Amino acid sequence: GASTLEREVALAEAYLRAVPAGRNKELVAQSDVDGDLANVDFPPMVLLPLVHAAADAGAVRVSIEAIQGTGRNTIAIRVSCEAVPAGWSDDALHVVRETLRQYLGDEASLIVTYESETAAAVVAWPSDALHAAAQRVA
Repeated sequence: GASTLEREVALAEAYLRAVPAGRNKELVAQSDVDGDLANVDFPPMVLLPLVHAAADAGAVRVSIEAIQGTGRNTIAIRVSCEAVPAGWSDDALHVVRETLRQYLGDEASLIVTYESETAAAVVAWPSDALHAAAQRVA
């Protein structure tokens, strides 16, 4: 079953505080979730693999920002690091993309970019995706 976006972000932040760099204050984690998105249903095991890969890559800052747009929601995970985390390769993200597709439909996406020592993994999905997915399954 789906979790909530707020719960998944809280789990990702807790994980980042528990890794050695987080415990030693060498990794800064921050999040900002649009209030309207806090209780939106969201699939488990999407954010955690992304932040795990960021921590493994030696990131010094991880920020998670969730924004509700007109008809489309987005979560951007931005990481200050020297390169795109190895765990963000297309092969490594295959399972995460499949999870997104199963929970949020074919219009859900996960795009990875890198610019100016900042890697970003952006998850986007239609605002009504879980409702539509539930109707397809029923």
